[in-house]
Amino acid sequence: MPYGEWTNGGIPIGGMLQMNEQFGDAPPCWMPYVHVADCDATVAKAKELGGESMCEPTDIADVGRFALFQDPQGATLAIVTLTMPEE
Repeated sequence: MPYGEWTNGGIPIGGMLQMNEQFGDAPPCWMPYVHVADCDATVAKAKELGGESMCEPTDIADVGRFALFQDPQGATLAIVTLTMPEE
């Protein structure tokens, strides 16, 4: 699906996609991401501490790897490990 990306000085700082039928009844929203060193390890630790995966670690072409999970109290968190361009 098309994904628009914003950069600042060549560094990715945000992105946006158009919602479609895959999103069901979810309302339009903003979802901040927390940058982590290792997406897979972070999700594994969250699960170990009682979190529930809402989207397993997934690659995003030319961006990195992201995941979404929920803590035991129901709060959601999106994380990403960015693939930075080689200099």
